[in-house]
Amino acid sequence: MEQVYFYNEEENSRQTTFRNLPPIPVFSFAWRLRFPLSIENFLRTKGERGATFEEITNELERKFKEHDALGEFSFEKRTFQRDKNTLERVLGVEIQYNRKKGVYHIAKDEIDQQEDNILDNLLLVNAYREIKHKINIMFFEQRTARGLYHLNELITAITQQKVVSFNYQKFWTDGNIVKKSVEPYALKEFKHRWYLLANEHKKEKFQIKAYGLDRITH
Repeated sequence: MEQVYFYNEEENSRQTTFRNLPPIPVFSFAWRLRFPLSIENFLRTKGERGATFEEITNELERKFKEHDALGEFSFEKRTFQRDKNTLERVLGVEIQYNRKKGVYHIAKDEIDQQEDNILDNLLLVNAYREIKHKINIMFFEQRTARGLYHLNELITAITQQKVVSFNYQKFWTDGNIVKKSVEPYALKEFKHRWYLLANEHKKEKFQIKAYGLDRITH
């Protein structure tokens, strides 16, 4: 990955190439998010009726089997549980299980909050149109989100696999700003805020964290 710095407009941008980086897992986080994201989208189409585990499995097989080079696509209950936890922990979407009907469904308040026209925001439209490859790296929920200023730079960094450096002000701290260098994998909008899902660069343990875009400064 290369390094990307955020600077004020009057400053010249610069990039530094890093060598001997730890390899990104074959199933990169961006790819792995396609599974929970597809589960979310599928369950949203089902509404309150929900879907059984078998129906979810069939949908994922239909959608991803052609991308499975070995032709051995499998989706087990423990995989589903992991993706279910990812949706709730990282993406903020709660999936509930109706034991009586034997179906999974998205919590009703989540369905009520869904917006159909997130791309009405011009900044989002421009950023989305600049993506040259159809990669699931942006997850939309609601309009009028905050923290849109760095979207274009982050989309470029994700698609080109560049390390991003920035100053970050943590939540619940009194002006405490820390320097961060991260490997970006996806962008997520949740409850009117945009988040960067990224792994901290040069950390021994691979761990995805969410960084609020409105907390990122130059």
